[in-house]
Amino acid sequence: MKNTDQFQYKRHVISVFLFLLLICHTVLGRDLSSADSTIRVEQDSCTRWAVFGPAKRETSASISFREGDDLRNNSIYSIGNSLYGMIPGLNVIQKFGEPGANDPQFLIRGVGTFGNENAPLVIIDGFERKINSIAIEDIETFSVLKDASAAALYGYKAANGVILITTKRGAPEKTKISIDFAYGFQQPMGLPEFVSSADYADMYNQALFNDGLPILYSTADIENYKAGNSIYYPNVDWMSEMLRKSAPQTRINASAKGGNKIVQYYASVGYFLNEGIYDHTNGHEGYSTNIKQSNLNFRSNLDINLMEDWKMQFDIFGVIGGKNAPYRNDAVWTTLNRYSSMVPMYVQDGKLGGTASYPSNPMSLINEQGYSETQNRYIQTNLSTEYDFRKIIKGLKAGLRFAYDNYYSVMDGWTRSVESFSFLPDHTLSDPYGKKTNLTYASPSNNDQSIRFNFEGYLDYQIRLDDNNQLSALLLYHQDKLTLGSQTPYQNQSLSGLLGYKLMDRYTIDLGLNYGGVESFKKNDRFSLFPSIAAGWIISNESFLRDSKTINYLKLRASVGKTGRSNFSERFAYREYYYYNGEYYFGTGGSTLVVVEADLANPDMTFEKTTSYEAGFDTRLLNDIRLSASYFYQKRDHILVPRENVVPSTVGTEMQPVNLGKAERQGIDFAVSYDKSYKDWGFSVGLNGGWVTSKVLYNAELPVPAGSEYNYATNQPIFQPFGLEFIGFFESQADIDRSPIQQFGTVKPGDMKYRDKNGDGVVDKYDQAPVAKSVYPELELGFTFGFKFKGFDLHGLLHAQLGRYIYLGDNSPVYWPLINDAKISTYVDIPWTEQNKRIATYPRLTTQANPNNYRSSDFWYKKADFLRLRSLEFGYTIPLSRTNDSQKIRIFFLGTNLFTVSNFKYSDPETYKVGYPAMKTYNLGLNLQF
Repeated sequence: MKNTDQFQYKRHVISVFLFLLLICHTVLGRDLSSADSTIRVEQDSCTRWAVFGPAKRETSASISFREGDDLRNNSIYSIGNSLYGMIPGLNVIQKFGEPGANDPQFLIRGVGTFGNENAPLVIIDGFERKINSIAIEDIETFSVLKDASAAALYGYKAANGVILITTKRGAPEKTKISIDFAYGFQQPMGLPEFVSSADYADMYNQALFNDGLPILYSTADIENYKAGNSIYYPNVDWMSEMLRKSAPQTRINASAKGGNKIVQYYASVGYFLNEGIYDHTNGHEGYSTNIKQSNLNFRSNLDINLMEDWKMQFDIFGVIGGKNAPYRNDAVWTTLNRYSSMVPMYVQDGKLGGTASYPSNPMSLINEQGYSETQNRYIQTNLSTEYDFRKIIKGLKAGLRFAYDNYYSVMDGWTRSVESFSFLPDHTLSDPYGKKTNLTYASPSNNDQSIRFNFEGYLDYQIRLDDNNQLSALLLYHQDKLTLGSQTPYQNQSLSGLLGYKLMDRYTIDLGLNYGGVESFKKNDRFSLFPSIAAGWIISNESFLRDSKTINYLKLRASVGKTGRSNFSERFAYREYYYYNGEYYFGTGGSTLVVVEADLANPDMTFEKTTSYEAGFDTRLLNDIRLSASYFYQKRDHILVPRENVVPSTVGTEMQPVNLGKAERQGIDFAVSYDKSYKDWGFSVGLNGGWVTSKVLYNAELPVPAGSEYNYATNQPIFQPFGLEFIGFFESQADIDRSPIQQFGTVKPGDMKYRDKNGDGVVDKYDQAPVAKSVYPELELGFTFGFKFKGFDLHGLLHAQLGRYIYLGDNSPVYWPLINDAKISTYVDIPWTEQNKRIATYPRLTTQANPNNYRSSDFWYKKADFLRLRSLEFGYTIPLSRTNDSQKIRIFFLGTNLFTVSNFKYSDPETYKVGYPAMKTYNLGLNLQF
């Protein structure tokens, strides 16, 4: 955005500020002198609204809320791992367990777009930040803003929902100190298993026979592999050899909070060390090749009352981290899953085993080819000031907020080449594969830096007009600038307004308006308007329910509004670009560089936009039962789709995508809990969940032949998998001859047979139809339970995801044997042969490329519902003072991912792809407060 545009926009913002302030003072001025300027917070409300910072108000919007201390019962190491099944509507999807790369994926109410981003906006202490940039001990509140009204302040960025986190602050009280220490160990879970060398040889011979080739392993060879010889006939279990049974992790944290009437503070410092599960990594002088992550974090939140009505806040948070790993860490798990058990780790002392095609065995890859060190630095700062104009206009406050964040990461590496050997048929060593070199420094990589600057100015007006009427209004201007490396900065501006009215403590209405813009769209089209409205009826305050002993609180609520999203991978699509591409030669007289046109511009690119509708209720029954539920419907349009599918190919150039796609989703969120406390004991149980379905209303697609309309993604769920329908294995050549022609290469008896869905006599891509369901669950459930007796306490969390499928092709080394010389997992149970074709559960084995069998079909999609005990914590608290309950020491045991129930048994149902496995952990900890 040009400077003139910014100046004009800011001038309009200031004008609107002054105009609204004048209206408030003129219309309401007669009531200000006698009115109570505070807005009473309904403590019985099932939701609390964080506008920015720790301010909370009652609202009719859809918000789910958790205290930070609730999350620490589930994890003491990571905020991401503490959220599974904790909040209705928040989907937490585990990916991998590698230290430093184990953050889960977050979705709010499933997926809402088939564009390139479904992740929610994350706001920490009022500003957009990464969720993994915060220490779990520092969290005060964690909120999920799910509808347009709740996310009104962030409308132009909030189409995927908003996660709002506030950190702890001090209070005018005596200093309280808390010290936490935890030590534990972690174990991999869901590791695949593979057949022995003898079974591999037998099955490989069968594959050669199926291919019409001579067998490779004699009967004597197979018997020798059964007998075992670690050098000449090895049976190497690479998972067992290269992975430790467990690895340690440590967390230490200390915090202090307190203050007086002038200054309040919260400060913390923490250290985290997490080691990896690689084995044999400490045999080198001066370095290790194991994964090891260490973080040192610190925080200082300071509140200063400069004057009676003027306060200031200054916050700083930082992380200094480092990670050690093998230099070729990205190839480790593919190699572990693929590398043959028939190759010895060492053929002689110090001489690595290998083959001509695969010279680097896992030992070589993990321990002998060098290591890398990644250094991270992350600083977040907030500076804010607020003035209370109550002496002039009661209820009016004005404030300014600034934030500066800086992230830097660099990876240094030291690498070398190694040599390996194999045995020739006469048991002599081959010539070396590769050449052994000394350890040398590699140039820095992943040299990344980001700088973010935020500015906000706001007017906040809250007043009780009389005994029956309350009014709140907020006007917020925001702008931010994000620079990623050498890229053109990302810039955003917005003006947001909230207006809340509560009548007779029974009726509430919230109006929201967000006018936001981004730099990546063309001038005059960079801004868009996102309105919202929510209304509520607190029925329990009506005269006919006010004295009810059964219904203590009951509120009905509804909302409608618009939100947007613009964080596309395509930027400045409105511009026409040209670039150099090759040379053009003029006879023998030389050449010149050729300039060609880049992708055809799209001057009309704009926000994805979501219209949200919601209705729900919150209630408390019999004092101890709390229940809330919401139904939502969301329709999203302006989703980016490839223009090639809507423009004839005769145009002759690549094109930018266009905002033509449409989708919808709907579902239900709910939460119910029961808490009961007595003098010496108490218990609590809770169940929350979310069910969601989605549908693509329009996705620009190339036309398909008549009768193949099922091939369209339109009218199917978002990310619906497509594939062929498996109808059995070909039994014979005669069976192949009388079946429709399958156009995926030559097929043989034992290969997979697919249905000709459109009946054209040919099985091709137009016979692909919806198969199974996506990996994203339709139903997510979390069940929490707790029990306390005197000094003992017990907390647990069960988490389930239902209605999800996984694609085994995402881990081809495990489920597609012999491709690129991969080994054979125990998943390959009964492969097809002429003798067992009636009971075969797997296609014929082959040593050749087989595009017919190993392609998307319902055969490779497996149901992967699961129920997992995410956490179980048992503790004992010892008071340190008879007169002060806050002085105590607590000893606890915390286990995570302790067991899993799933119909998919061959690997972990969540982390089923190639990569570092999910981890089960056991931790012993100590918390001291005084």
